[in-house]
Amino acid sequence: MTGDTGQKGPMPQSLRSQPGPPTPVDHYSLVSDRSGFDEVALANRMRERFSSPTYSPPRLPSVAFDVLTLSRRPNVPMADLVALLERDPFLASRVVSLAQSPFYGGSMPVVALHPAVVRLGLSQVRQLVLEAALDLKLFTAQKHAATMQSVRRHSTAVAYFARMVARFTAIDAETAFLTGLVHDIGFAAGLLLLGDAKDGMSAPLTPYVWSALDRVHADVSQLLVSVWGLSAPVEISVGQHHGVISGPIHPLASVIMLAESLVAEFLGGISPTLEPAPDEVVWSKIEAGEASQRELATSLLRIDGPQLKLMLKQAESLVQKLGDHA
Repeated sequence: MTGDTGQKGPMPQSLRSQPGPPTPVDHYSLVSDRSGFDEVALANRMRERFSSPTYSPPRLPSVAFDVLTLSRRPNVPMADLVALLERDPFLASRVVSLAQSPFYGGSMPVVALHPAVVRLGLSQVRQLVLEAALDLKLFTAQKHAATMQSVRRHSTAVAYFARMVARFTAIDAETAFLTGLVHDIGFAAGLLLLGDAKDGMSAPLTPYVWSALDRVHADVSQLLVSVWGLSAPVEISVGQHHGVISGPIHPLASVIMLAESLVAEFLGGISPTLEPAPDEVVWSKIEAGEASQRELATSLLRIDGPQLKLMLKQAESLVQKLGDHA
C-alpha cells in the first residue's frame, strides 16, 4: 500500500459554525422530536470538528495524487502514466479491471496495464484511478459499513449519470464524472468520523445524527476536494449541488443536481442503515424534493422537453450498464 500524501488546501468558510441552512428537500428532515434534541447544534459541532486544526482529512494514496497532478500537464506520455500506476498494484489492477467494464470495453479483452491505459486515455484513467482510490481510502468503514456502501454506490451512479447529462450541455463530460464521483464524499468522511471512538465523535447512526450529517456533508465534500487540489469548478460545484445557496449556481453544479435527480428516479438515493432513536423521533422523506431539484437544474441548463425525454431514455440503458459495472 502506498503512503499518504501531504495534500493541503484552504478551509471553506462554510464549515464555520452557523445557523443551519435550509435542509435540502430531497433528504431526511426532522418532523418532531419529543426529547428536544437540537439537530442544528449537532451539525455545528460537526462543522467545528471538521474545521479544527487537529482534524486530519482522509488523504488519497500518493500514486493517485500523482496521477491527478500528472493529468493536468499537456501531452503526457502514456509510458509515464503506466510507470506511475505500476507503483501501486491495487490501483493498477483496478484500472485494468474497470477498462473491461461495459462503459469502456472494446472488441478485444484487456489483460495488461499498458493496453488498458491506451484504450482509456489520460482523462478516463484519471477518473478510474480516483474511483479506485476512493474505494480504498474513503468508502471503507468497519462501523456503518452498509451505509458507507450505499454512499459509494450512489456516488458512482451519479458520476456516470453526470457524464451523460453533461453531453447535453457545454460542460466537459469527464469533469462532470469526476464531480459526481466526489460530490457526496462528505457523507463518507462523516461516517468515518462517527465510527472513530478515538476522535470523540463516535455515535450510533440514529435518524437525527444522519440529518445533522446531511446538513454539513456538502461543506465537508468541498473541504476534501480543496485538500486534494481538484479544480475550482469541481470544488465550487460539490458545495452547491443541492442548490441551497444565496448566489448563482455553477453550471457544473446544475449538471450534478440533474444527474442526482435521475439517479433517484431510476436507482433510488442513499439508503442509510439507521438505528432507532431512544426518543422515538418521527421522520419522513419528502419525495417531491427530487422533482424540484430536476426542475431547477433543467431550467438553469436550458434542457428542453425533447432533450429531457432523450436523457431519460439514455438513463434506462445506463442503469443496465451500472448493474454490470458494480
